[in-house]
Amino acid sequence: MMILSKDTNPERQVYYLGSILLEYLIQSEGSCVEVSDLYDHFVAQTEMSAEAFFLTLDWLFLLETVELDNERIQKCF
Repeated sequence: MMILSKDTNPERQVYYLGSILLEYLIQSEGSCVEVSDLYDHFVAQTEMSAEAFFLTLDWLFLLETVELDNERIQKCF
C-alpha cells in the first residue's frame, strides 16, 4: 500500500485510512482511546486487515499526530 497511487481506490490509501482513525479520536470522549477500541472501529469502518491498521497507525506516529500513552492512543493536536 502506498500513500498515493493511481492503481487503487482512495478508500485503500493510508491518508484516507488515517483520516478514519483521526476522526474517531476527535469524536471520542476524552483525549485517549484504547488501542483495541481504535482497532475495532477501524475494522468496522474499513474491513481492512490488522496490517493496514498498524501501517496507518505508524504513518500517524510519523506525522506526530498521535502518540502512545500506556496502551492508549492520544491525539497530539
